[in-house]
Amino acid sequence: MHSIYNLVHQTLKAGYLSMDTEAQIRNLFDTRLNSYDIEALMLLQQAIENGSVKRQVHEIYQTAQNKSSKLQIA
Repeated sequence: MHSIYNLVHQTLKAGYLSMDTEAQIRNLFDTRLNSYDIEALMLLQQAIENGSVKRQVHEIYQTAQNKSSKLQIA
């Protein structure tokens, strides 16, 4: 089983947070958490905010929004 710390560092290295990894982090957050995990989550939040990590869920949402906008225009 992965730790939040390991998942976050893999995500930071890849620059991409998949929905699967995000779900794993959420599940681990609910079951076990230590100070290293909290620090890692803070780093991940900063990376998402400054754009160095992209979230898959945001890409899916933006794609859906773009399709919706095109349908309304047509």
